[in-house]
Amino acid sequence: MFLFLVSLAVIPILPGMLFLKIFYRRNHRPRPGILHAYILGMLLCLVFCGTINLLCVMLHKTLQECVIWYSMGILWMQLIAGVVLTFMWKPTEESLGEFLRKHKMALTEFIKQQWDRCRRSFWAVGILGVFCILVLLQMVGICRNGYVYMAGDMTLEMVQSFLEHDSLYQIHPLTGQAYEAGVPMRIQILCLPTLYAALCSLFGLAPQLLVWTLMPVYFLICSYLVYYLLARRLFGERMLHVGCFMVLVGLIIGWGTYAYGMDGLGLIYRGFRGESIRAGILLPYVIGQVLEHKWWSVLLCVGTELFIVWTLYGMGTCAFVAIGFLVIALIKGDFSDKSGKEASVCGK
Repeated sequence: MFLFLVSLAVIPILPGMLFLKIFYRRNHRPRPGILHAYILGMLLCLVFCGTINLLCVMLHKTLQECVIWYSMGILWMQLIAGVVLTFMWKPTEESLGEFLRKHKMALTEFIKQQWDRCRRSFWAVGILGVFCILVLLQMVGICRNGYVYMAGDMTLEMVQSFLEHDSLYQIHPLTGQAYEAGVPMRIQILCLPTLYAALCSLFGLAPQLLVWTLMPVYFLICSYLVYYLLARRLFGERMLHVGCFMVLVGLIIGWGTYAYGMDGLGLIYRGFRGESIRAGILLPYVIGQVLEHKWWSVLLCVGTELFIVWTLYGMGTCAFVAIGFLVIALIKGDFSDKSGKEASVCGK
């Protein structure tokens, strides 16, 4: 369990940092930090897992072979990202000691700034405290009541079937018999059941614990990270506005659990599903990125949706949103990268 949690927290960082290094300009304002790198790295990992899953399905590989491909692929991804970042770092500008000391000082200064900002704004601290309580209550709801809302979902049964028969989309999870007519390729390329089964096999986790509890909690946290980035994009350093925005988001997600089909219920109690990840993570991140005209990040979100959402559940929503914003940008005659310009669209 501990190794699994550490892997979730660490693995996306290096690929995300490399993505930022390549596609974000050095003078980008506000400068993207570790949260942007983490979200982009997570999306890169999902696209990578979707690609590996597609290859394993087309080559008729077993689950254990897919686990090996996942493990070796993620390892090589980390290695390549680390090596490329090392070569892209210019040691002539500063020594390694100065580099580490500067980042340590930057982290210390960041913590000091947040503490001073909180001391100056009592209301901001109170609002952020309310938001933390909302998130904790939602996480408790996932841990205690998630199983109530699983009617009609076969993700867990699919994961258990993969683990039991060591195969991918070969055995019907309810009958235990081979599919008579096969499974459409558009369903087989969905990587989440394969990814969950691989994680269970690799870390020795129970499928029910991983699918119904750990992954919904993880994607809920990632969703709030994305909304926080969007809030900083809109309101800049005004923490009271950011805190109110986050509380409003938390309330909307919490209230959206009253009926099936609502994004709140999907994100909290069925957060392991692809359409929930799209609603809670991909769409708000696409909106934040198109405001900055970061089209490579938008394409990454579109590619992620391709591998996690089934066609009949509205695959392509991210692309439609991006196309709509692109048309607006073309009409205005301004679709260039916003790097180096102020990010706030709500004024100072």
